[in-house]
Amino acid sequence: MAEVLDFTQPHLLRNEEEYDIAIAEIDALLAADPPPSSEGYERLEFLSVLVQAYEEAHVPIYEQPTPQELQSMFNQEQEEL
Repeated sequence: MAEVLDFTQPHLLRNEEEYDIAIAEIDALLAADPPPSSEGYERLEFLSVLVQAYEEAHVPIYEQPTPQELQSMFNQEQEEL
């Protein structure tokens, strides 16, 4: 994992740079597949909530992918593995 966010002072994601770091950390945690209730799993849930809040505040609804687009992107990523 390259860079992680420091939440010794918890805060919402402040800018796109923190958002990008959170997304990269989420990807790494998903790849690690932490077991439920583990520290990694808890961090994954925490970061996911922060990313969702950031997207709701900063990404216009018309730019957010539809569930069908998300499924298509997921399927494409799975085919690449």
